[in-house]
Amino acid sequence: MHESQLLRDLLIYIFPQLQPQDFPQIDLEQSSDAWFETWLNQHRLAHQYVIDCDYQDWANSFDLQLNFLDVIKKPIPIDSTLDEIYEFFEQFEAEDFEDQDAYIEDEDALHGNDEFLEPYSHYFEPSDDVLEPTVVIVENLLNCILSHGYHVLAIMHPYKFQFILSDQKSSALTDLSVLFEDAYSPQQVRLFLTDDYSHHQFAHLIGKL
Repeated sequence: MHESQLLRDLLIYIFPQLQPQDFPQIDLEQSSDAWFETWLNQHRLAHQYVIDCDYQDWANSFDLQLNFLDVIKKPIPIDSTLDEIYEFFEQFEAEDFEDQDAYIEDEDALHGNDEFLEPYSHYFEPSDDVLEPTVVIVENLLNCILSHGYHVLAIMHPYKFQFILSDQKSSALTDLSVLFEDAYSPQQVRLFLTDDYSHHQFAHLIGKL
């Protein structure tokens, strides 16, 4: 079975509302990651199941994308988390961190500067002496979602992140994460389960920094 077909079938298993006709045709010459991106780019329905958020515009789109997901039956109160992130970076930009251990390498990163957003393989093991804005953003968003009872499959890219949420634990979620690891890389993909959730797993929550 082609990996794209397996990816499609796993998404249908996790989200039974989806049907094969809701996806692009399987192209045996196309990689599964390219097929997945085609689905996101050409099928508006995909955004009811996948958050696809550019770092450059995350502040203007994340809350809308989150609560537009089909799996969300009651809106997740994300606004207070977003406010904390905004306020943190506003304070961060206003202070002089030259003599402190934690600093932002390039303040343009807050606005999605392409030169700053290098491949995101460091995400799960961020440097101890450099505070990456993208790590702060993603960890605080993940913490909020997990605390409200949703599993999250996170896929990290150089210029964007993708979240797939589910309120049901399923072996298909694990299979889907493995398939995405093959499509991208193990460093870019991680499955967060509510059973394992603790705010202590995130080192870059606002209030800890």
